[in-house]
Amino acid sequence: SIGNLDNAEAGTFAITPDGSTTWTLPGSYEGLVGADGNFYALGPTGVDAISPTGLPVWHVDLVARTTLAEGPTGDLFLRTRDGVVRIDRKTHVPKLVYALHDDSMAWPSTLVMDASGYLYFYFQGAKGPEVIVLDPSGALAFTIDLSDPDGGTFGDYIDATSLALGDCVLYVGAFTHLVAVGL
Repeated sequence: SIGNLDNAEAGTFAITPDGSTTWTLPGSYEGLVGADGNFYALGPTGVDAISPTGLPVWHVDLVARTTLAEGPTGDLFLRTRDGVVRIDRKTHVPKLVYALHDDSMAWPSTLVMDASGYLYFYFQGAKGPEVIVLDPSGALAFTIDLSDPDGGTFGDYIDATSLALGDCVLYVGAFTHLVAVGL
């Protein structure tokens, strides 16, 4: 597992089932353990791939304010100011797959991907709050409007948005609300 240890110097640690530390990165990183066993760390200067033994594998310079999502083929996805970027698992080359035309970085979002490769993320743009869903090619599949039919918006109450998928339901969590959307 990857985590931060209490009473330890700040860092990100790889911990074995018996509780011993196998490697440490200075600083705290969000990330995920990929299907290939590498830890993909989202840091202040981009994305780093760290091997299971703690050695650097590769680095991609990107500025992002989202979590990472891993696709069915091992490609990584994240949001940047320009839109959604895919990092190819073989070449490590980032490519913009879906452009966003609003200054949406004030609304960071969790990215989640379903088993079919559809990517879901929250977006607060000119049209109001919505969840954007991209198909496996990166094309817009559909959007979920989070506007309140009574004139307000769910987005008015958002502090930090998180998304989770489960049993054909998308859960949208925020500071004062939890919305379940049937898919």
